[in-house]
Amino acid sequence: GGGGGGDADGAVEEEGVARAEAPKKVLILMSDTGGGHRASAEAIKAAFAQEYGDDYQVFVTDLWTEHTPWPFNQLPRSYSFLVKHGPLWKMTYYGTAPRVIHQPHFAATATFIAREVAKGLMKYQPDVIISVHPLMQHVPLRVLRSRGLLDKIPFTTVITDLSTCHPTWFHKLVTRCYCPSAEVTKRALKAGLKPSQIKVYGLPVRPSFAKPVPPKGVRYG
Repeated sequence: GGGGGGDADGAVEEEGVARAEAPKKVLILMSDTGGGHRASAEAIKAAFAQEYGDDYQVFVTDLWTEHTPWPFNQLPRSYSFLVKHGPLWKMTYYGTAPRVIHQPHFAATATFIAREVAKGLMKYQPDVIISVHPLMQHVPLRVLRSRGLLDKIPFTTVITDLSTCHPTWFHKLVTRCYCPSAEVTKRALKAGLKPSQIKVYGLPVRPSFAKPVPPKGVRYG
C-alpha cells in the first residue's frame, strides 16, 4: 500500500512542477514605421529563443495598427511618411517634441484609446513587456498603472534609434531603458530617468549575425 501512496505523491509533485514551469510570456511592442523597429523586435525574439528555449513565449504586436480605432491605427503610417520626408519630419519632430505628444493632447488621446490598448495588452497576459518603438511607452504604461500592474509586469524600453531620439522614447515609469550609446543615455537622464533605470547596450542584433563570439579575454583584452 505504501508504494501506491508514493506514486500518488509523485504525480502531485510532477503536476506542481509542470504548473510552475509554464513558459513566461514576453510581449514586444513595435510598429512597422521603418527605422528597424521590426528587425529589432525579431532580433530580441530570436535571442530569447536561443537563450531560454521554451521557458519564454515571445509575442510581437503592433499595438497601434492592431488594437486601436481609426485614425490612431494610421499613426504608424503617418510616422513612416514623415520620417521619409525630411523637412516635414523636422517640422513635426520639433513641433511635437516638447509638447503635443506629451501632455494635454496625449492625455486626451490616451483616455480614448487606453481601453483598446488595454484589451490588446491583456489578450497576451504578459509577464514582461518590451517596447522597441517611441510611440509605445506612454499609453501602455498608463494602462499598467491604472490597473495596478506596474510592479507586477516589468516594462523595458529598448531604444532602436541611434541619433534623433524623440522624447517619447523616454518614460520615467519604465523598469529599464536600454540605450544604444552614451549620447542617448544623456538624453534619457535629461528626460528624468534615474541612472539605475538605464543600461547602455548596442542595438539588438539577430543571434545569427552576432556569431562567432570571441572568448571574453579576447573581446575585452
